[in-house]
Amino acid sequence: MKRSFELVSQKIREGMARKNVSIRELARHVQLSYEDARSIIHGKRRLSEPVASPVCEYLDIDPLEVERLLNFDELNHRFSSPTLSLAPMDRFWRYLTEEHRQDLVCLARRWAAQDRAVRRSAKVSETTQSASAAAGGGKACSELTSSSTPGMPR
Repeated sequence: MKRSFELVSQKIREGMARKNVSIRELARHVQLSYEDARSIIHGKRRLSEPVASPVCEYLDIDPLEVERLLNFDELNHRFSSPTLSLAPMDRFWRYLTEEHRQDLVCLARRWAAQDRAVRRSAKVSETTQSASAAAGGGKACSELTSSSTPGMPR
């Protein structure tokens, strides 16, 4: 999946429009190449911490808002699917304390790790069953691999 930092780039474009600043002017002011500035403004590249401060200062954008949007873009990239949007979460994010935000991110990471483990074990199971069938094991062999002896890994 391609990375997209659309929320941050939209905020920067709004600041540029408000101050009537071109990409070239912004790039020059924050000491970036034109291409790097263009990539950030179009959501193709992440706004890094060292660059975020001068951009926010120059465009009069709240740095905490930009940090929030960067975090949201990151969450959207890591945990979103084409059928799922994190937009409903954004409505509540600003009302959460920093501690609750960290807890929520921690929960999402744990759930993602659990889901990855489930997917990995499903792939291993499929591979084992395919190998058994290819070796002529058939149903009896797959029944042996699916039943486990206590204390023995599958």
